[in-house]
Amino acid sequence: MSTDVLVLAGSTGDNLAEEIAGLAALPLAQCSLYNYGSECCVRFDENVRGREVFVVQALCDPVNEKLIELSLIISALRRASAFRITAVVPYFAYGQQTQKLKSRVPVSASDIATLWEEMGVDQVMSVDVHCGQIAGFFSPRCCLDNLSCLPAMAKYLWQKGLHDPVVVAPHATGVPRAKEFLDVLVGVIRDSVATEVDLTSIPILSLDASPASLAMLNASGTSRKLELIGEVRRPHDFAQAHSHLYNLSHGRARNTILFKTPRIDQRHQQQEEILMY
Repeated sequence: MSTDVLVLAGSTGDNLAEEIAGLAALPLAQCSLYNYGSECCVRFDENVRGREVFVVQALCDPVNEKLIELSLIISALRRASAFRITAVVPYFAYGQQTQKLKSRVPVSASDIATLWEEMGVDQVMSVDVHCGQIAGFFSPRCCLDNLSCLPAMAKYLWQKGLHDPVVVAPHATGVPRAKEFLDVLVGVIRDSVATEVDLTSIPILSLDASPASLAMLNASGTSRKLELIGEVRRPHDFAQAHSHLYNLSHGRARNTILFKTPRIDQRHQQQEEILMY
């Protein structure tokens, strides 16, 4: 008797789908993806009627091609009478375009949500979407589960042997995310260290691009403002200037965790998230 739950991989989700299926002890469904000329074609090699299917697809470059492929897979599953369809999308494509800042432009994140709902998806699972308001672009019929990688990342970095760490947010919008990571990191340290440690000594450094100033927020909630010498214009300048900044704040160099939320500049070129330690 076949199971009622299947894991199905798109063209860019093979490795992740295999790992998910192995950890959850679920069968990996077979799906044939091929091109007919310049068009994408989808065909399932087994019956999905009345079954719950998790579709794993990474929306990497070329994003539009993978996006259409995922939409066609969802549509094919709905037409094949799948009971429930969940799209597992680690990166929510167009997730940074959540506002209409100018005339005659789309709200692309909302349009993507509408597209997937129209195709018949019941649930979308993503990791650290750019903006929480994306969940509001889906109707009550379809929910968005925004998973966080911060617990796994904090545990990984602590196992790498962090000593006296500093969490850095290079601009004001990155402070909440850095603060969230700080709270998770403090929890990991409390669970891992048997001896009592001074957790209030872990600061957040937030660089405001307008004035040359540095704001430090301790785990205790207290904060103070530090003045910088010179300017920090690019992310890699942190690597060149971090010894000066941390010596300025505490008189000694520390491990550095730099959080930079993805942004789009005036030419709409995506700047990747940066993590240093």
